[in-house]
Amino acid sequence: FAELKKEQPEFIKELVSTARVGRSLGIHLILATQKPAGVVDDEIWSNSRFKICLRVQDRQDSQGMLKRPEAAYLTQTGRAYLQIGNDEIFEMFQSGYSGADYNPKVEDISTAESVDMIGIDGHSLIVKQTKKVSDETKQTQLEASIDYIIEQSEKNHIAKTRPLWLPALSDKIFLDDILMQYKIDNNGTLSTVIGLVDEPEKQNIKPLIIDFNSISNMLIAGINSSGKTNMVKTIIISMAKLYTSDNVQFYVLDFSSRTLKMFRDLPHVGDVFYPEESEGVVRTLQFISDEIADRTAIFQKNGVGGFLEYNEAFPNNILPALIVIIDNIYDFMAEYQNQEEQILKLTRDGSRYGIQFVFTVNRASDIRYKMRQNFTCMIPLRLVEKGDYLDILGKTPDFIPTPLVGRGLVHQDEILEFQTALYARGDTEAERSTNIKNEIAMYKADYTGKKAKHVPILPKDSSYAEILEDQAANMIQNGEIPIGYDIDTIELLGINDSNTYSYTIWGTNKSQVSMVMSNLLMASEKIGTDICFVNNDSGMEYMTAGHSYKVYSGYDGIFNLLVELKNDFKSRSDRRKELIAEGTADTVSTLVKEFGRKLIVIDDLSECIEIVYDDDNKEKLYPIFELFLKNGSKLGIQFISGVSGEMPVRILSRKLVKSMFEYKTGICMGGLLNSQKLFTFDLPLNVQVKKQPDNVGFTVIDNKVVKVFVPENKK
Repeated sequence: FAELKKEQPEFIKELVSTARVGRSLGIHLILATQKPAGVVDDEIWSNSRFKICLRVQDRQDSQGMLKRPEAAYLTQTGRAYLQIGNDEIFEMFQSGYSGADYNPKVEDISTAESVDMIGIDGHSLIVKQTKKVSDETKQTQLEASIDYIIEQSEKNHIAKTRPLWLPALSDKIFLDDILMQYKIDNNGTLSTVIGLVDEPEKQNIKPLIIDFNSISNMLIAGINSSGKTNMVKTIIISMAKLYTSDNVQFYVLDFSSRTLKMFRDLPHVGDVFYPEESEGVVRTLQFISDEIADRTAIFQKNGVGGFLEYNEAFPNNILPALIVIIDNIYDFMAEYQNQEEQILKLTRDGSRYGIQFVFTVNRASDIRYKMRQNFTCMIPLRLVEKGDYLDILGKTPDFIPTPLVGRGLVHQDEILEFQTALYARGDTEAERSTNIKNEIAMYKADYTGKKAKHVPILPKDSSYAEILEDQAANMIQNGEIPIGYDIDTIELLGINDSNTYSYTIWGTNKSQVSMVMSNLLMASEKIGTDICFVNNDSGMEYMTAGHSYKVYSGYDGIFNLLVELKNDFKSRSDRRKELIAEGTADTVSTLVKEFGRKLIVIDDLSECIEIVYDDDNKEKLYPIFELFLKNGSKLGIQFISGVSGEMPVRILSRKLVKSMFEYKTGICMGGLLNSQKLFTFDLPLNVQVKKQPDNVGFTVIDNKVVKVFVPENKK
């Protein structure tokens, strides 16, 4: 009682009030203290009719309790004075001892019926030995009495007294139990269920729900192993169970536990990246920036001011909320310092566009104050010191959370304690991880809605063949041949019958040329192209093995090819004139349908030009070849040529070569652009002289230089 008065003086005032009016309401108080001085004041004493005083230290303590000195002279344990009113009754009594061992097998033998041998001083000389009870089953008489009362109460259906407070929050609360027990309103909100919060003054335990529509970003703070990552997992799973991917989508940068990729298969999760996946990390932030730009245009076009207003105005075409999670923002900032300004801008502007950020930190000071101002919802788990809660909650709490994983404080009109829910069932993290993976797999199998968009990154681990089956499937279906990816936009670039007639592949070495050429051959074969392969480089001959290409080598081979092409060109050209006369808009597609696609691949353009322009040829080959290149476009026929290294000036001056390069379609692989004279690139000299990886090249599209990543054809 003395300690309570010291720690909670306001509570004591309420107790005094209870003592004053309680008797008439059937409410009684039992107060206990070791030293009444300074604790039991006159108001408490006057409102306490019954007083029991055991032995106290001195007369002053006895006077403070009984207004009499007798209790200071008590000597025996359990001896006490009972005082009722103002000495209406004042009696000494001996209290019973309930702490003795309880042994129901010992017979209760009256001292009147027993005979003991005693010594001259009256003490028993022989004590009857009782069988010892093991410590495991030992029970005090008080415990036995309580058990008996409980047993009889249950037997006689006596209701249990309503407790003054609810049981303490469990350290294991499962999200599914909360969702089943409580009705969560997900209509018109964007709520996440984090756990259960205790309201002791209201005798209530309720779900801790955060509505992202009513906040601007969330900051979760806590020391290591306080449960920050678990809270992140709970946020993802609770929202996935309350909403579809049309409503909310997640993008996660895991710089802490490296366990969040377990959620990649959720339709709501666009992507999850680890620290070493630098391209994915940087492109995630760029993806969010691009999304803000797109939504800005949408809002301006429709005359709305923000995300919520737009979704209310267009309920059949809503935009999903995007939640970007960075688990351990401190390590992120340390590794990606150049992204700090972009993060600052995104956290400042994102909420208006339905884009929220969730950061985890060890302490509030892990992020700059300027950035912290962009977070209106801050939740502390366990922190190092009591004063650390001031930066998070805005005030120093009267108490700190219980030292349990997932236990924290939340400011809801007043500071309350909460326990984070576990995202899945299981006694260990391994069990919970396995269970949630199984649950996600089943959810994914039954899900028919849209999936969150992936962050566009270069598919460096995918082969060209895999890309043909997956990302380039639509291009192949439309008769387009994929080349590679625009490194800046991750757009898949390709050539078709309409936009490309002569395409040149230049590389610093033959392996670069052969890689691109074999890719284009694979795609061409897939779309049913008639392939004619001019093989003048024995090192390229392997590309024809196992294929039904028509192979032409040397003078005789090129001569035979030109004879065949002459007839084919004439037939197609005549038919094209007819189609134009008939008013056909897309003559190329019609010609491809009627005659099929034809591709002429020249593995070594330099050697081919030497043969075509050889003065010793029986018949001159170059006139008809030049004619084909000058007037043969738009007929469903394409030329692909390979050049490795620097092309001699004498070959560059040939009319056939000039005709090929007039189309300005091709790609230069491996960098060192200054060492080739086929294409002109408007790039700084320091870029042109730089060597690039073998699978990186440059091309020109719409007079703009584009850096291209070309997937390798791995087998």
